[in-house]
Amino acid sequence: MNLHRVLPQRVPASDGRDYAKELAAEDNAYLPQLSVGNVAQLHFPAPAMEEGMQQSVFLHARGYHELIRDYEGWPKISELNKFRVPGYFSDYSKMRYLQVLGDEAEYLVAKD
Repeated sequence: MNLHRVLPQRVPASDGRDYAKELAAEDNAYLPQLSVGNVAQLHFPAPAMEEGMQQSVFLHARGYHELIRDYEGWPKISELNKFRVPGYFSDYSKMRYLQVLGDEAEYLVAKD
């Protein structure tokens, strides 16, 4: 197994700036996103995959996230309680990921 750690090449944000250098340092400085809808996209160089090998990619990040939301209505407690079941978070994440991918999902995700 080979382990490669890479820093983001580009981090374009909603304000038009690129925060790649700022996010590369472990300095307790964070990227504030103070309005709903602010985004930052992290672009990483992918190490070349060796022929006949499989590759996995994991994101290791630091910091914290405070959601800026004004929710209406009551939470769906019965739905939230499903997350108490071991493994449900992974299943839910996969389901939502496949929904986001839409038609592309069959090409990008291995079938169970």
